[in-house]
Amino acid sequence: MILDKNEVKDLICNRLWFFQFVLKEKLYDIHAGILSLKIDPDDEFSYLTLKFGENGKIDFPTRLGFIPSDYYKWDFDVDTQEVVILSKDGQAEKRLQLPQKEFYYNVDTMVFNKDDKGNSKNVEFLLNFPHYDAFEIRNPTIAGQTMIFIPRDHFKQGVTQHFARRGYPVYPVDHQNDLTEFLQEIMECLMDQPRLTNVIISRNATSELDINLPKELNHVLLASSEITTAFDYCAGSRAVVMELLTTVITENNKRQLSPDDNRTVNELLGEVLHNKFINRCEYLQ
Repeated sequence: MILDKNEVKDLICNRLWFFQFVLKEKLYDIHAGILSLKIDPDDEFSYLTLKFGENGKIDFPTRLGFIPSDYYKWDFDVDTQEVVILSKDGQAEKRLQLPQKEFYYNVDTMVFNKDDKGNSKNVEFLLNFPHYDAFEIRNPTIAGQTMIFIPRDHFKQGVTQHFARRGYPVYPVDHQNDLTEFLQEIMECLMDQPRLTNVIISRNATSELDINLPKELNHVLLASSEITTAFDYCAGSRAVVMELLTTVITENNKRQLSPDDNRTVNELLGEVLHNKFINRCEYLQ
């Protein structure tokens, strides 16, 4: 049966896939190995796992020492019926067969193409055990946590390691150049995470970023009172941040639809903060 990409999404997305490999010459004679991507030699939880997003992104649920650059996005080749792993520059790095149960452990297994580079001695594959799935298959939610949103360009080894060791999940935002599109993507993600507790947004995330939240529950913490840099850091409860982002996006939609509205984005942000969030803003500096 020939599958299309939407059908493949139902098969592979929002599931935790565990990378393993085994020597070709000893395929069933020894236990499969795991790939550990760690910097700290005492770190026992840095084995490579993947999560295929429905938007084509690849995320890494486990605490890795660094992010492998050749696992950036995924696509589906309808002609060959293979899942294609793409690097950041859009090059096809690896190809995977669709899930099958006959290959190893009698669980869903995606086998890498034997002709992929670096695959001469090993058979590499991704396994999915049902109890590995930390989230619901179609509607993943994270309960009782603080989630950090950063531009995807900042989603690098030192930054992600900094947050992971402090127990913070990180969401890389694709729309990173335009501020309103950046906030729109975050708002859409928050709508799918109703059980999230706190939200932190950093447009200039570094491995030395201090995590701060507002002192008052109904306040939002911003980088500064200067509108041009205010949203470089934004933190607060999910409810308050959602309220702020919804207001900003709604006002921006009105601005774009009205030919008589000549406000700049910074002017719009200033009005939202000074009129809708008066006495509810705290500042890092």
